[in-house]
Amino acid sequence: MPRVRWPGWPSKFSRCRRRCCSKGWLVDAKEAKCNAAGEGRFLRSCSALDLERAEEHLTEALRMRKSVNDGALLVSVASTLHELGVLLFQKGDLEQAEEHLKEALRMMKSVHGDADHVEVAIALHELGWLLKQKGDLQQAEAHLKEALRMRKSVYAGADHVNVAVTLQELGWLLKQKGDLEQAEEHLKEALRMMKSVYGGADHDNVAATLHALGMLLQKKGDLQQAEEHLKEALRMMMSFPAGADHMSVESTLHELCMLLQKKKGEEPLKEELRMKKSVYGGADHASVASTLHELGVLLFQKGDLEQAEAHLTEALRMKKSVYGGAGLDTVYALGMLLKQKGDLEQAEEHLKEALRMMKSVYGGADHELVADALHALGMLLNQKGDLNQAEEHLKEALRIKKSVYGGADLANVAVTLYELGIVLKQKGDLQQAEEHLKEALRMEKSVFAGADHANVAVTLHQLGRLRKQKGDLNQAEEHLKEALRMKKSVYGGCDHVEVACILHQLGRLLDQKGNLNQAEEHLKEALRMKKSVYGGCDHVSVAVTLLDLGVVLRSSGKLEQAQELLIEALRMKASVMRTRRSILDHEHHERLVAALIELGAVLLLRQRWTAAWMAVMVFPFCMVGASFATLLHFAVQLLPG
Repeated sequence: MPRVRWPGWPSKFSRCRRRCCSKGWLVDAKEAKCNAAGEGRFLRSCSALDLERAEEHLTEALRMRKSVNDGALLVSVASTLHELGVLLFQKGDLEQAEEHLKEALRMMKSVHGDADHVEVAIALHELGWLLKQKGDLQQAEAHLKEALRMRKSVYAGADHVNVAVTLQELGWLLKQKGDLEQAEEHLKEALRMMKSVYGGADHDNVAATLHALGMLLQKKGDLQQAEEHLKEALRMMMSFPAGADHMSVESTLHELCMLLQKKKGEEPLKEELRMKKSVYGGADHASVASTLHELGVLLFQKGDLEQAEAHLTEALRMKKSVYGGAGLDTVYALGMLLKQKGDLEQAEEHLKEALRMMKSVYGGADHELVADALHALGMLLNQKGDLNQAEEHLKEALRIKKSVYGGADLANVAVTLYELGIVLKQKGDLQQAEEHLKEALRMEKSVFAGADHANVAVTLHQLGRLRKQKGDLNQAEEHLKEALRMKKSVYGGCDHVEVACILHQLGRLLDQKGNLNQAEEHLKEALRMKKSVYGGCDHVSVAVTLLDLGVVLRSSGKLEQAQELLIEALRMKASVMRTRRSILDHEHHERLVAALIELGAVLLLRQRWTAAWMAVMVFPFCMVGASFATLLHFAVQLLPG
């Protein structure tokens, strides 16, 4: 009987589990009297987990079969190749395993022709799983999808455990690729089918699928459903007559504990911290530091940055005291927190230290955690304006990710491609920026199977802005319209600041193309949406849209409406400045000057000479910060309505 593989375990547990599973399969095979030459000895050796002897016997069986059949393409030869490939996989020799499984698949396809066949489907499934373990997710997905199609054909669409097993494996692969929606769909169908096959009875395969679905739902943030699935998986495992697989129980218990901790929030952790401090008499201890770290991370996730920083800083101090050195996980978490707080100098210091420690831990080898740290540091350096260093770090992060994941299309790789594209765009290297953004877009579409997704829409938006910057207004319009359609789909037609932002950009582009009516329509909708999102409060983003809409109305000859909007834009800018009591940055300063110029032009066209003169006279005060806000506030009051 096929067994579902348990997700989420360290590789040593997975290998042990696979060997135990193989033992079960081989016992089943013996009972079925599969006693071809050489195979009996192979089965006995492998049942005892003597993989070396098993390999010897299978290799000899393969040699004999090839000799007897004079190289003819026979099912028995293909079957032995397949078994040898599976065995080599269990031993960890992935290259040789892949070679044997591919040859077995080629031979089976040759024997059975174009017809769908159960043995071909098995070979496709096993090869897909091996490619997944190697990190070649694209090829793994292709093989598993073909195995699924073939198994559905072989079993005429009926519920069958083999179909369910492939659904489960494919669902877990899609989760690894970052396509959580498709992953959930496959795992739910696998669970439904497993329950149908076993008549609703408790079974190890059902429990494994419940566990996988629970972990996926936890990643999606649906903690209630995740808890229900994990609890049901745990109940089922504990009900098995011969007692539960201890590793399965341990894994599910761990996931359930982590989930309940997230659901209950900080209070249980605070109580745990209080008790540990009491037990250890307030002395520094590794266990206390661990709880401080967990509480700090939880508070960080909840947005309580001050308390999170206090707990993580104390955890770091204690780890240094206990271990004589910093804890890598705490240094990294503190760096990310300080970045979010805007303390970029301290954040950079911590992230660089975390990166140095990671490189030391992994001996300079490529590793996904090193790539993640490089990515985070690259984004921080971009935020600081150090574009050269940002580019260097993001390029290295991208190189490592491609090395680690074997060039597979993954959301984690696409995000680095995107961020690198943004940095290159800021540096003015529009050609390289476009190449990276296009590759990010291609990869995201692959990961999300062409479905509408927020990440795809964001990349389309940036590509549209880049094409506009390059002067290709038609391509820019095409990308922005697709981004707008997708954002509306993602947010279900609700008002959202990201939708409003694209509407605004599209309005400006249409103005640049001379399509004033469409430009006005898009900017008015952007303005309405921004006012809705910000609850009618003064906001710099609303003021910018007021300004651009005023410009379009002036170009359309609607001078009175243009004047009204431009004055409102200036009033809002002044209000925001007085509230923040800060000097405008360069971009906002330029936009404010533009608003004054536009207002002056409108007033001149309407022959409001005094008011136009007043708007022009405000220019010299544009760099004096809060005092300018006050002057602008009084000037706006004097302007005609």
